[in-house]
Amino acid sequence: MHCPRAPFLLIAAVIVGCSDAGGPTPTSPTDVDAPYAEIDAQIARLYPDAQQADVVGRWHAVTFSLSSGDQVAAEKMFWDLVESMLHEPGSVGEQSVATTRLQPLSRLVGDMYAVVFPSLSRPPTLLDADAAIGLVLPRKAATIVTATHHAGVAFPAGSVALPTLVVIFRNPTSFDTHCGGPLTTTLCQYPFFYRFEEFPHFRLRNAARFGVCPAADGDLAPPEAIRERLRLAHDAPATPSPGATLVEGIEILPPVDVSDFLTCEDPANAASSASPGGASLEFSNFNLVDPLRPVGIDFETFPGGASTSPTCDAPCDLSSQYASAGVTFDFVPTGGQAVGHASLLRNSFDPAGTLTHQVAHAFSVNAAGGFQFFDGTIVARFSNATTVSFLLRTVDGAPTVPINAFGPPPAAAPIPATQITRTNAITFSACATCTVFRQETITVTNSSGISRIEIAGGTVHVFLDDMTIVAPPTPPIV
Repeated sequence: MHCPRAPFLLIAAVIVGCSDAGGPTPTSPTDVDAPYAEIDAQIARLYPDAQQADVVGRWHAVTFSLSSGDQVAAEKMFWDLVESMLHEPGSVGEQSVATTRLQPLSRLVGDMYAVVFPSLSRPPTLLDADAAIGLVLPRKAATIVTATHHAGVAFPAGSVALPTLVVIFRNPTSFDTHCGGPLTTTLCQYPFFYRFEEFPHFRLRNAARFGVCPAADGDLAPPEAIRERLRLAHDAPATPSPGATLVEGIEILPPVDVSDFLTCEDPANAASSASPGGASLEFSNFNLVDPLRPVGIDFETFPGGASTSPTCDAPCDLSSQYASAGVTFDFVPTGGQAVGHASLLRNSFDPAGTLTHQVAHAFSVNAAGGFQFFDGTIVARFSNATTVSFLLRTVDGAPTVPINAFGPPPAAAPIPATQITRTNAITFSACATCTVFRQETITVTNSSGISRIEIAGGTVHVFLDDMTIVAPPTPPIV
């Protein structure tokens, strides 16, 4: 009996076992003795009697061709056998039983593969949870997804020149730090982390659509505010993909729709989002990255490092001290005052009551050692920013401090107020009888760019701290 063929594979399962970050280590066939008695035993354990005789007979035909020196015939019969094994009606092709059958099936296929192709790396047999194994044929489209539908790949017809076994599995390495992951990059990486492998290894002829879902919750899940800008990335290939962006050791892929085969939305979780997908010609680690690179400024050191730590107990001109970080500061006084620069000041006006450096109005120190602040507007100018956030502190009870922002030159059009948010408002005081201050986080976002932000304190004295600047990614390779 010859089992019917199906146009593509869809198998997935929860698997036990582990491997290193680079994927399972290729091995020789497991306990295979001539004439491969262990493989026969695996077939007997995996298949009922009616199917067992057919699979064993076809496998023995493969090994007979190998022993006769007919590699071409052996390979053809092997791929025909694998296709039927992966598409048995009412068996491994159904999700309800795939979770219990994929592990022994992957071992069996891997052991057979190692016999037919002894000089090639064999497919893995010990897979992490949520894995999938599938076969891609030269003239057929194929879609392979994991059981959760959180990772998968869709191949157009003509993607491969030879029959190709594809394995997808969750990366078992624990990346327990924020922004950590398997890719070689300083950009922030977010789970889920998957690895896609193919056997034998060849660059695809036509780009496949790879897709991975973001984790909906957990300490390492991407924040809701950045989910829409996440992009799928993978290990940088030797030959870049068309339309991709190379950053350090990764390739950020041109986005494609993968909603036809991945399911990331969770009706019970408002934080779930659509699956990011990317078009690639290569297999490797795949996961989500934030393509925008944040630059954090705490104002405790100048960009030159600790040796240039500011003292600034007295007025400190802040005009260009952070230009290399992408921001310069001005101060526009009101009432005809002559001072025209923002100042850096060290004081204890923060929730912890500790000495910290903050951007302030221009000020001077009088003969008695007191501060004389000048009324006006602090102006921050940015060389390359799409998102800017900072802490704004002022005396509690003072009027709301106006924030105005402007887009890129030459127009430098005003950025709508809807793109300027105020969050995390708190009040604090260093002691029971000290001045009560108000703190809030200001965030300005504009995808086309931000050229300047004006903090119009006027007669209200304001302080800025902990600024984060997000720059756009490098231009794509065309």
